Amino acid sequence: MNWKNEIDRLKSEIASLKMNSLADEFVEINGLKVISEKMETDIKELQKIATDFTDNGKADVVIMGNSDGKIVGAASQNAIDNGVKINEIIKTAAGVLGGGGGGRLTLAQGAGKNADKMDEAIQTAVDLIKG
Repeated sequence: MNWKNEIDRLKSEIASLKMNSLADEFVEINGLKVISEKMETDIKELQKIATDFTDNGKADVVIMGNSDGKIVGAASQNAIDNGVKINEIIKTAAGVLGGGGGGRLTLAQGAGKNADKMDEAIQTAVDLIKG
């Protein structure tokens, strides 16, 4: 048995179970569905989950972080049309973590060494969406 493949498969399975429960946990901000969550998974999985929500119309903005100090943000076309600049939001949120970040208008990521401030970083991102 290839353990690495099995581990990856289980990680994906756990992530999709978490996604199903997250889909009901959005808040509405300025008419946009926003999901923010701290999740124990790696950056690739965070990106996959975030873009899955925004690509499939399940959410307009997704902010996710993990305890390694990595933060990801994704925005739908609807959010972008409403002036959400996720790359700037994530850059600011990563600053709370003592790091930096950036990316595109649809997907951005950041990281910082102060992983213990992740809740504050996620909240900062949500507050920036509020405007």
